Amino acid sequence: MRTLPAPLNSPLPPAHQRSSSLARLGLALTLCWALAACEGPGSPGSADTETGADLDATADGGAVDSDADASAGPDSGGPDTLGPDGSVADSSGPDTVTPDTVTPDTITPDTVTPDTVTPDTVTPAQPLYPVAPCQLKGLNTTGVGLSFPRYAKRLRSTGVVRAKVLFADFADAPAKMTPQQVADILSPVSSAFFKAASYGAMDFKLDFHLKWLRMSKPSADYAAAIKTYAGHRDWLKEAVALADPAVDFSDGDVVVLMAAPAATKIGYGPTWLGVGGPTGSLAADGAEITNG
Repeated sequence: MRTLPAPLNSPLPPAHQRSSSLARLGLALTLCWALAACEGPGSPGSADTETGADLDATADGGAVDSDADASAGPDSGGPDTLGPDGSVADSSGPDTVTPDTVTPDTITPDTVTPDTVTPDTVTPAQPLYPVAPCQLKGLNTTGVGLSFPRYAKRLRSTGVVRAKVLFADFADAPAKMTPQQVADILSPVSSAFFKAASYGAMDFKLDFHLKWLRMSKPSADYAAAIKTYAGHRDWLKEAVALADPAVDFSDGDVVVLMAAPAATKIGYGPTWLGVGGPTGSLAADGAEITNG
């Protein structure tokens, strides 16, 4: 039969009941001690069996050696700081590292003397490859000069070729343009044409005599004259004679005569190929010009 505890204001129980209660209390303490021993040396209030130091309980259930903490003293490096992940960050400050002093090597660049290169000397007249197989033969009989060797009375196709350019008008067809305006029709397109056609080998130079030379006959007479060899020659001779006091023909290779555009009866200017001699050339200032 279970006995209920007596109220506080009830009289003390008999002696045999007090002895039974003390026996139960002793048994409970014995059980508590046994449980503490089973939890190991890290349990709250237990002693370290190796060193005999007391282990104090911590708030998270661990144990701290109180004797060791007391002997270690304060941390001279300052308090430890807990990082976001619970790790302990060293707050003693960064280590000071003295870098090694490195003296760079002194490099003296090599002195290189460039080679002296002497370019090859190429004589323009010297052919770079055989040209004889490409040269036309036997077409110079007409005086036009279509083959090799070049007909001596015709113009060169390389080097400097100088043209004396004259301007002629007529009483029945006076000029309505200045000589310079007519000259602009020829220059610079004609020189550029010969430069391109010769692949740069020919330099066609134009020497303009910027003055209208009045011919002695009506324009119709000259229109008929250019249909014959003698008519071509005589018209050119008249123009050269009029310009000779002001023009030096000694270095001329060809005479170009421009008729005034107002002379509509003349369809084109004179184009003449002389063969030399008194009747086959334009003589002026010691020159014998056979092209016009």
